[in-house]
Amino acid sequence: MPRVIATVFRIAREFLTENPDALLMFQGYADGKTNAEGRNQRNALYQRVIESNWSALASFYQIQGIKENQLVEYSHRGCFDAILIAPK
Repeated sequence: MPRVIATVFRIAREFLTENPDALLMFQGYADGKTNAEGRNQRNALYQRVIESNWSALASFYQIQGIKENQLVEYSHRGCFDAILIAPK
C-alpha cells in the first residue's frame, strides 16, 4: 500500500506542476459501513501521509479540507470528508 500512495502523490505533484491553476480533491470511497462509523479509512490514510510530510507540502501547496460540505482550514488530526490541494 505505501507504494500505491507514493505513486498517487507523485502523479499528483507532477499534475499540479504542469497545471498550476488546477485543484486536486482527494476523497476515499465511502460504503455503508464507513459512513456508519463516521470515518473514511482511505481519507484517514491520505491525511496521515499529508501530516507526516506537512513541512514539505505546506511550503508548496495550499491544503484545505471539506467537512459537512463546508470548506475549512486543514488541521492536523482533523476528520475531513475530502481534502483539497492546490499550488500556492
